[in-house]
Amino acid sequence: MTKLQNPITLKSIKHARFLSEETNAFAANVYIKGKKAGYAKNDGRGGCTHVWKDTDFLQLWKEAETFVEGLPKQKTDLVHNDDGTLFSYKLNMGHLIDEMIVDDLLWKEIKKKFKTKILVFKTEGTFSHIMSYARGNHTIEEYKRYFDKKLPDVVFMNDLGQNEAVKLYKIGTAGDWAN
Repeated sequence: MTKLQNPITLKSIKHARFLSEETNAFAANVYIKGKKAGYAKNDGRGGCTHVWKDTDFLQLWKEAETFVEGLPKQKTDLVHNDDGTLFSYKLNMGHLIDEMIVDDLLWKEIKKKFKTKILVFKTEGTFSHIMSYARGNHTIEEYKRYFDKKLPDVVFMNDLGQNEAVKLYKIGTAGDWAN
């Protein structure tokens, strides 16, 4: 099965951490297939993300909504249904944009760490974590040679692109990023 490519990107993201109470306070331009098609914002007080659609691009919005509708349900381990199964919910456009904002914030945090640290992702059995090493005067290649001897199964996150680095960061920090 071919993985569908997200046609939605966010640009000109302005995040206001000081206004973020229960949700991330932000404003961003929404692009669909490279065209500025709208605007999204959240006041950070626990409400939904509001999305404004440019009426000149309603066909693009239909395509984007079709993409969102095709995404799998999101599962959470925080709430269980009466029958003991995990609670799950269908994403909507606001949810997807919220996730994209979180990923953008995490990527900024990761890039900041890359400047002074080598981040190494390791899985041991069912436990995954991130190890952080001060860069010092060593290159990533020197670290790789060292780890090839000591821990050959690690992933050097500094070599990864945004999507893969954020994905591993979420796994390796076991949700600590959500706080």
